Amino acid sequence: MYCCYDVIIPPFILNGAKDKTEVKSKLDNLLTKQDYYWQAGLTVAHRQAWIKYGEYILNYLNKGNYQLEYGIDATILNLYSAETNNVSLLNKKYNCLPFWGINIDKVNFFPLRVDNEEIEGIHITRYHRETSDFSFLKTNIDLYLGKGENFLPEKPSLYHYQNCNNLFHNINNKHGNPFYCNEIFCHSFSYQWLNENLLAIDAIDTFEMKLTYTGKDPCQIAIGYQAILNKHQPVKFKVYLNGRDIMALKDTMLPITINLNDELIIQSLHLREDFGVRILLSQVNFPN
Repeated sequence: MYCCYDVIIPPFILNGAKDKTEVKSKLDNLLTKQDYYWQAGLTVAHRQAWIKYGEYILNYLNKGNYQLEYGIDATILNLYSAETNNVSLLNKKYNCLPFWGINIDKVNFFPLRVDNEEIEGIHITRYHRETSDFSFLKTNIDLYLGKGENFLPEKPSLYHYQNCNNLFHNINNKHGNPFYCNEIFCHSFSYQWLNENLLAIDAIDTFEMKLTYTGKDPCQIAIGYQAILNKHQPVKFKVYLNGRDIMALKDTMLPITINLNDELIIQSLHLREDFGVRILLSQVNFPN
């Protein structure tokens, strides 16, 4: 078997063992011998080595000396190494931990390097997940949105609505600025009027809405977006006025001056249903 080494002593290394005293003794010997534990995030082997490792796992589980806790993969892998000496070192570029000191290109960000070698796989540990510094979604948004659908186990259903003012038929706001909703392209959405001047649209997965201002006089509206409970935020949220990105911000209502026939496009983009956003539109009306 081949693995990269772990840069720390994982706090969960003994989680998978019932008899922690016996397992700790064996793992301590492994640590003394090589000064590190194996990182289970990437394990590589030829067929025969996998067969041997599989037999070891089944034998270990059949003894009943385990518990299904977070970290059991690390427990068994390192115990296997301690008892058989059948795990060897894999180059860190294949399962690179940010702790090792990733070198970033100051201009293009990529390619990322470690020890002057181009990194082929980054292991994002819990210490780095919140910042998204090395997240594929953050650094390759357009590639993810453009080609990621090909890798989905199941493609989401998307719907296309045209001439959509009737979707918001229950508004009785005579004071809002008149807009025409040309089309909506989405997975699913719902809406509610929070008050007579504020429309909230809850958009799940992909959502794109195209509006045209039909009033005679220039007006001012406001656009913003918020998180939805139990939904991740989309990788991309954009508002375009006549093709120009106007940089909408989360939890901030952005005032926009609109003129006759101006086109407004609102996009919330992702490929999964557990992502969504609440879009807020103030001072708008959709006359039928």
